[in-house]
Amino acid sequence: MLLTDGRFEFGHELMDVVLRALEAYEQQRGEALSDQERSLSLCYILGLAKCDLEAICAAHVQQSGLAGEPMAAVAQWLAPDREEIARRVRRLSEEMTAKGWGAR
Repeated sequence: MLLTDGRFEFGHELMDVVLRALEAYEQQRGEALSDQERSLSLCYILGLAKCDLEAICAAHVQQSGLAGEPMAAVAQWLAPDREEIARRVRRLSEEMTAKGWGAR
């Protein structure tokens, strides 16, 4: 989560949470999902997690009084950095392949 160079990355932890949610869903359902159902379910769970992260951020800003000028100062940190995203996609894609993400 906290890298030795002082940066934060949550990809590993978030992937673990999403996979645990999928496993819980399969267990509750009582049968394994097909590869296509598994991939669609992962997308759905990821979408819900993204919605929750955005809601947590919005609630924090609202409760902490950071709206307006203070929030404008940190807006640059919240803007997507395409190069950083591409780097993380490459790294996480390798990990997904190693973990069998999406297929068994």
